[in-house]
Amino acid sequence: MATIFERIRKITVAQLVNINEEEVTPSSNFTDDLGADSLDMVELMMALEEEFTTPGRKVGIPDEDAEKILTVQDAMDYIHDKGVTDNELSKAEAKAVSKPAPRPVVPVHPEANKAVQARQGQGVRPSPQARSSHNRQVSHHPGSQHAPQHHNQQQRHQPQQQKPPGKQQSS
Repeated sequence: MATIFERIRKITVAQLVNINEEEVTPSSNFTDDLGADSLDMVELMMALEEEFTTPGRKVGIPDEDAEKILTVQDAMDYIHDKGVTDNELSKAEAKAVSKPAPRPVVPVHPEANKAVQARQGQGVRPSPQARSSHNRQVSHHPGSQHAPQHHNQQQRHQPQQQKPPGKQQSS
């Protein structure tokens, strides 16, 4: 877990160009020592708000308070006064902890695994035996792309002759 200072230093280095971590100390003045201009300060305050806000606690830095934050120590004190402690996880650490581990894919049969990989676009094609067993299972509905093609269009569109109702064939 990173301390408040380490988290502020990381944000400061990310927001301000041409500085490195060694230059950021608690006594560093954002404008005089680290070269931040007014726009940099606004972006830095927004980044601090985002970093230290949690679902249970909103850390907002109003403009009146932001004007009083001149050094890294001022920022540390302000964040600490908002109830943040060194023992808390950063947003990135919290995401890593709450993210469930991916479930492994366990193939039932090597041929079934190849078919799954082929459907997922992994470039492995199922063997001819696996493809033929799949084709036998596909139902052939009219209008589906798997429906058999009729070569004689006249035969396909001729209505079947229906027998008038009431006339039954005798056996």
